[in-house]
Amino acid sequence: MKKKIILIFVTILSISLLVGCANPKKDYRNFLEAEEIKIVATTSLISDMVRNIGGNKVVVHQLMKPGVDPHSYIPTKLDIDYLLSAEVVIFSGMHLEAQTSEALRKVANRDVLVIEAANVLVQKHENNNEDGVTLLSWTGENHEGHNHGDLLYDPHFWFNVDYWIIVSRYITNELQRLYPQHENYFELRYQSYLVELNALNTYLESRISEVPVEKRVLLTAHDAFGYFGERYGFSVNAVLGVSTEDEASTKDIENLVSLAIEKNVEVVFIESSVPQKTINAIIESARIKNHTIRIGGELFSDALGNPDGKGSTYIDMLRDNIDMIVDAINNK
Repeated sequence: MKKKIILIFVTILSISLLVGCANPKKDYRNFLEAEEIKIVATTSLISDMVRNIGGNKVVVHQLMKPGVDPHSYIPTKLDIDYLLSAEVVIFSGMHLEAQTSEALRKVANRDVLVIEAANVLVQKHENNNEDGVTLLSWTGENHEGHNHGDLLYDPHFWFNVDYWIIVSRYITNELQRLYPQHENYFELRYQSYLVELNALNTYLESRISEVPVEKRVLLTAHDAFGYFGERYGFSVNAVLGVSTEDEASTKDIENLVSLAIEKNVEVVFIESSVPQKTINAIIESARIKNHTIRIGGELFSDALGNPDGKGSTYIDMLRDNIDMIVDAINNK
């Protein structure tokens, strides 16, 4: 009897803790009542940037949870409530949040300031590549975003740390403009973050130097690593396009396998926000052609990891990725 009572107590306690940790209505109420600047950021990556710059002057609600694919995420009713209740909404942009764009347009028509983080990169790219910004392009069908005709820009700018620094400066400037009473605070936060980002760039370059030039080939599920390849000297090849909403054809898979055989690539990487079935198809196709391709590990691409795990911040995400890439290619 005593054991049953203890078991019942433990069960009730566990349920209470679960409910306490996940109470969306209470979280929303706390957001509404917050005295800090209320900001909604769409992705986990942008949320991390805003928290680094905003510090204790802001409260940030992150729309998309860790591991969620921003290309296909559709806002819920509660998401809309958060968007309409915010003072500032910051989204990544360049059509990354494809299914969220309509909600963002509606919010922009209200008394909420909506900031597209990547807009500064578009402006610099179109202003004769100011500050060395050169955006990669892709052709999309039935998509909206920054485009000339059907030409859109690859939205995965965060894989070039230099671009992340430019966007961080832009967000800092915007917050300083909107809240001049906190100008010095935001500046100090940005400068501290900048030191960390420069150290990150140094770390990436150091680790990449361990890989022979001829082996700097990256095979992935979807084409999220173009800016990484351009900045750090990797040939990047993916079976899917820039958007995870694209679908891989048999020809796409065959072409990637042929390239792997030609360049003697033996490692392919899965991604945290992309299903593994496409990678499995690549491995099987290579096996049929007597070429072995193994999974090098799971890379973070469009979203951060869980708060208590790997890749929980932008800096940790890039460090974890490069460690995995280098160690897998060097077969450590």
